Amino acid sequence: LIACSECGHEVSTAAQACPHCGNPIRQPATVSQPAEYFAPPPPMSQDNVRHLSFGLSGTVAGFWWASAAFYALSAFFMFVTWAVWTGLKDGSTSISDMIEVDAGAFGSSILASTWMWVTGILFIVWFFQAYRAAESRGAIGTKWSGGWAIGAWFIPFANLVIPKLVMNEVDRMSNPLAGAPPIEQQWKQMRRLVISDLWWILMVLGWAIWLIGFYTYESEPTYTASAVGLAYLIIALSLAVNAAAAAFAGGLVFTLGKRMRRP
Repeated sequence: LIACSECGHEVSTAAQACPHCGNPIRQPATVSQPAEYFAPPPPMSQDNVRHLSFGLSGTVAGFWWASAAFYALSAFFMFVTWAVWTGLKDGSTSISDMIEVDAGAFGSSILASTWMWVTGILFIVWFFQAYRAAESRGAIGTKWSGGWAIGAWFIPFANLVIPKLVMNEVDRMSNPLAGAPPIEQQWKQMRRLVISDLWWILMVLGWAIWLIGFYTYESEPTYTASAVGLAYLIIALSLAVNAAAAAFAGGLVFTLGKRMRRP
């Protein structure tokens, strides 16, 4: 209702004239909007969704599984070396036996470490592309980004936590149960893959055990058979744990690669 400019009585803006005095009513100005202003947003095009190269995923998964084999081989040599060092203590083995198995343990550990560096580089490349592919499904409310899939590994201490948090988002956003794109906030309700948690727990545990073994070895200035043997045993255990972690990592990469490959 508005006041008539002529007689002052209330009159509806829908009326053509004031019913009291007949004064024409000026219609309020309206702002016209194009029809598409009120239309719902167009559905998300599949062309906007990135897909992950399954060839890359298969390659990275294969490198992880090869790393698991090299770690297991190195762990075997370390266990043998521990047994020889233990034998030195009671005289059942000789120095020549120790030198031979020690060389095998050293060579296998160098091979495992070198292979792991190559695997790590390939994995970071895959990780970056995996995050971008998962995020392109129309997810909103993410806390991380593709850049963190690379940079998080180079931050001391934080690299024990952040990479796993980034992987959790990739895991959830790529879950097919989140629905068709755009998945918006549905991805947050998805469960993580069990192999993702096992990979991270075993990897961190393996490196923690390795540090204990390395400290045990370096803290013994006289390098007695018992002390060095204990160090080799601890390092062998860490390598066995890392072998299991690498096997789970390969399974994780392969599974996420299948989710996000091009149909």
